[in-house]
Amino acid sequence: MSEPVVITAAQARAWILTKQGLAGPAVSRPNDVVGRVFAVQTQYASSLPVAVAARGATIRPNWDCRALARGEIVKTWSVRSTLHAHLPDDYALMLEALGAAKRENFLRWMHGQNGLGRAEVERLEGHMLDALERGPLTREALHARVPEFREFEMTGWGGDVMGLAYQGRLRLLTPVRGPTLFQRCEPPAQTRDVFSARVELLRRYLLAYGPATLADFLYWSGLKAGETTRVLATLAPELREVQVEGLRGTRWVVASDEPPNDRARFSSRLLAKFDPLVMSYRDRRLFLSDSAAPKVFRKAGQVEATVLQRGRLVATWRLEKAGAKGATIRISPLRAGGRLDIAALAPAAQRLGKTLGLASVTLNLARTG
Repeated sequence: MSEPVVITAAQARAWILTKQGLAGPAVSRPNDVVGRVFAVQTQYASSLPVAVAARGATIRPNWDCRALARGEIVKTWSVRSTLHAHLPDDYALMLEALGAAKRENFLRWMHGQNGLGRAEVERLEGHMLDALERGPLTREALHARVPEFREFEMTGWGGDVMGLAYQGRLRLLTPVRGPTLFQRCEPPAQTRDVFSARVELLRRYLLAYGPATLADFLYWSGLKAGETTRVLATLAPELREVQVEGLRGTRWVVASDEPPNDRARFSSRLLAKFDPLVMSYRDRRLFLSDSAAPKVFRKAGQVEATVLQRGRLVATWRLEKAGAKGATIRISPLRAGGRLDIAALAPAAQRLGKTLGLASVTLNLARTG
């Protein structure tokens, strides 16, 4: 392992944002963006195209619907037991590293919440797979075929189909019109054992999000410290230790990963709800102050869409439709009197409008108390 490197917080921000396509050259192809960040949380269907567009990709309306239908992108339950979009190879890696453990956790949860043993869960899942044999179904249609799931806890959050997802046997489609569909699929071929897959998962995480701490990786992946001590030790010869001035804790990068040579150019961005930048670190102080965090991380598990300026999160935003093809983006600063350049957001607003198929988009600064 190389000697530790000491960098400033500004250098760490530039390094991370450049790798994620949020500073410096844009990442033009949407699928490349998904691969660069490895996983895009898609609790809301619009989070996928918005997160990808924020990183500079040129997207036509409903790109995500087509990419999911063609199998170019896979949407299913993934890291942190939440919905994410992956490239197919990255999805296969996630299953190798996390799928079996998450499947067992799901079975324990089903027993504790609904009183079902493994055999009964597998019987009901078999009925669901049979129902999906002829093609994708909405949740309502699937429950009509397997009505037992209507009475179970948390079905709206995947409590019915999550176990199949962790086996690689179910993914989601988002049609241009109408509700989400569940699609039966064959599990991808597995070429690595669980430990080797977790080593590779840590490498991929650091390539996308480093410099980052082990605690950051645990938060992102949903793994526990005891499950990753040997993983980090195995990968350590390929890593470099990084210390960020003003922040406690050891951070890591892949040794071949070099910081940007030139001073990063930070353009203003409109990040999605549950954006990868926001959701991939336990310690977010490089981008978000502790005092402002409650305005982004809301009750009931909501994570707001945010405004990124000068490398930091400075506001939240919401889209308010105006007619069939118009919308207003309402900006709410995280700090009263904070620096916020509304005019600098115009290019990001226009890109967002094109991504969502809107003819006109206006920016509006909400009053702060």
